[in-house]
Amino acid sequence: MLKLIDRAYNIFRERGLLDLFKSAYKLFRSRLGYKIRGQIHKLTKNIPRKEGVWVMGNGLNGRERRGGNAKYLFLKLGLENPTVDFIWLSQNEAEITKLTENGYTSYKSNSLRGIYSLLRAEKVFCTNGMDFSWWLTGGAEIIQLWHGNALKKVGWDSIDHRGRAKEKLTHRKKVTYNWDKLVTTSINPPADVIRRAFDIQEESTMVTGYPRTDIFFNEIDHLGIGVDTSLIEILEHDIPNEATVFMYAPTWRRQYGQTEQTVLSESGINLHQLNKQLSKTNSYVVLKLHPKENIDVKLDSESRIFFAKSGSDPYPLLPHIDCLITDYSSLYIDYLILNRPIIFYPYDLEEYLSREGLYYNYDSITPGPVAKDSEELIQHIRQVSTGDDRYVTDRTVIRDLFYDHIDGKSSERIFNKLKPKSEG
Repeated sequence: MLKLIDRAYNIFRERGLLDLFKSAYKLFRSRLGYKIRGQIHKLTKNIPRKEGVWVMGNGLNGRERRGGNAKYLFLKLGLENPTVDFIWLSQNEAEITKLTENGYTSYKSNSLRGIYSLLRAEKVFCTNGMDFSWWLTGGAEIIQLWHGNALKKVGWDSIDHRGRAKEKLTHRKKVTYNWDKLVTTSINPPADVIRRAFDIQEESTMVTGYPRTDIFFNEIDHLGIGVDTSLIEILEHDIPNEATVFMYAPTWRRQYGQTEQTVLSESGINLHQLNKQLSKTNSYVVLKLHPKENIDVKLDSESRIFFAKSGSDPYPLLPHIDCLITDYSSLYIDYLILNRPIIFYPYDLEEYLSREGLYYNYDSITPGPVAKDSEELIQHIRQVSTGDDRYVTDRTVIRDLFYDHIDGKSSERIFNKLKPKSEG
């Protein structure tokens, strides 16, 4: 109660009385809404479910942020298995149209067809959240595909729940964390972190690997959905084969929200100087920033640096990348499957550790050079450009900690574990 009063006081002091009333109304509506939707969820448990109806979506409420496991599971299996009716629910009209034109079944989440599909679905797949109404899933089996192996603390371990009693968060377990099965990549402790972070029992865990990494082994037609196709064209046709292509993909810092701070402004990276160095080493950099990064930078004179579209799917890009540059993003754990160089640039390591917390000692889990400032980053870029790769063995060790399967058959394994009984 004291925390609530303190929060109300801060809102009043910083934003005024009107914003205080708005915040109070939102709080009341959300709490009342959870209770009502919870009752609907209980009622829908009595609705008969139809075997072989599998519903899925990205769980992003129409936001431009694609590349989830559900997307690749759907694209891989959606047209291959006549015994299962795969249905994609979305709030993105263009996405629905593209899928429908290519023979897939896709409806708008809040349409009558979307609601009906959800009410009769035997299985519902999600990637973190749901792009549809969770309260209509009572009686369905919920399979959480998640969005990556964790470095920073998540679930009950995260900063959002730190210091708060679990009994005060029962709605989280009933709603956000209401899963029957969880997909992971290994039985080893690093990949098992997610299961423990969300209090999922071992028998409810499916060690299959992530469907999105299947694209590293197989041709999966992404249909251009959420993909920066113009950048792929450049990578495939405009950059010489002998050039080295880097991708800088830092994670989001929540403290940058509502401020003028960005990864580029705080990391010390000077794009003009970086471009000069890239010219000397016949290299290029793709900047794949987090969708929440609000950056307006002109690259007209920086011919060797490209921005990937905000929120675009990075997975079709990764096979074209010779070296990944990152900090705490779990993207590098997926990239380990390709066994290519990785440079780590945690320019704010101590601050990030104190804010978010990591599951591991940073140096023990990062198989590549760690740059402490932009000058060291440039040195490591120069080194990788010459073909100097000293971390092949280290990458293999870390990769094998996170993956039981490295074969591009994750979607197939998920299907085989969940397929209808009639298929045997």
